[in-house]
Amino acid sequence: MSVVVALLGPLRLTANGQEVRLGGQGRRTVVAMLALRAGTVVSVDRLIDGLWGEEPPMTAVTKLQGHICALRRELGQPAIRTTPPGYLLCDGLVSTDLAEFERLVGEGSRAPDPAVRAAVLDRALRLWRGPACSDVRSSLVAAAAATLDERRARVRENLAGVRLELGDVDVALDDMHALVLEQPFREYAWEMIMRCHIARRDTAAALATYHRVSRLLGAELGAAPGRQLRALAARLEMPLAAR
Repeated sequence: MSVVVALLGPLRLTANGQEVRLGGQGRRTVVAMLALRAGTVVSVDRLIDGLWGEEPPMTAVTKLQGHICALRRELGQPAIRTTPPGYLLCDGLVSTDLAEFERLVGEGSRAPDPAVRAAVLDRALRLWRGPACSDVRSSLVAAAAATLDERRARVRENLAGVRLELGDVDVALDDMHALVLEQPFREYAWEMIMRCHIARRDTAAALATYHRVSRLLGAELGAAPGRQLRALAARLEMPLAAR
């Protein structure tokens, strides 16, 4: 049986190409926690913590076993292995979009040709359908998902840098504008926006971007831009002959 867990967006589980209805939050949490660590044992205690937090019911172990049994009926017994002290999602039998994302990011990052690097990183990012595990309400899953969302943002920034190197300035600029709308305090994304304007020979727009982020950081965080942003702005403000 071919089983795929999609974590990079709302949680999706398919078996032989057919979507498996996961029902309530309990089963979603179990699938997400096992798939986030596919190939690694997730302890019963951790699963219970992810399901109920600090106040699990007296029947927590029984309820967890019920979720596991139901999933095994849908996916086949071998997909979820009982391995003390918990359960393991067999990565040889179950694939995840997260594993494919990481594979592509690694492949793209190693590619010596910038055009190939950009194409592969773009393929990796196209696997995303929204914030990771966005419909799973578990604090443990949310913490792991936040780490994945940060990983995605960094890959977007890296891809923008490669696109800038290739001269695809408009595409890089559009994506960095979208990123700072989602996460307005990402200084590297703002730096990439400045560099895109510089590539367009629009020093005024680059400096306007710097002053915008400077006001934003001051008003919202009581902080000044970091060293790299300040240095880039200072270089732009120099007389042309002194640069």
